[in-house]
Amino acid sequence: MLLTSIFSILVLSLLTLFFMPNRSITGVRIIALITSGLVLVLSCMLLVQFDCNSYYFQNVVNYSIGSQLINLCFSFGIVGISIFFFVLTSFLIFLCILFVWNDILFKEYALNLLLIELLLLLVFFCIGSVSILYFF
Repeated sequence: MLLTSIFSILVLSLLTLFFMPNRSITGVRIIALITSGLVLVLSCMLLVQFDCNSYYFQNVVNYSIGSQLINLCFSFGIVGISIFFFVLTSFLIFLCILFVWNDILFKEYALNLLLIELLLLLVFFCIGSVSILYFF
């Protein structure tokens, strides 16, 4: 649940920032800071809920994309060391947004930083299993 909301927030904010005009820099700054702050808070909540005594995937999310010809099933989850990288990435991107706050090209920096955050979090969101079933 938390992982899905983290990725939904990042994708929605990226789309919002992409279509915002350059002259509304205050709105861009507020959206970028709120997004990175929310992702940091949700990542910390994920760390607090993490069970260190279990060696199984935790917070597992299953996606199934199917049709009559092909059936794709994806299972994602977080394991022991990934949770720390997950929180560290969220914290560093939040700091990077604060460091480029007064830059002229803030919108471009914010878009790139949030895209990097999304991709890095997807890397640490370990792939549990991917199965492709063909039905002919």
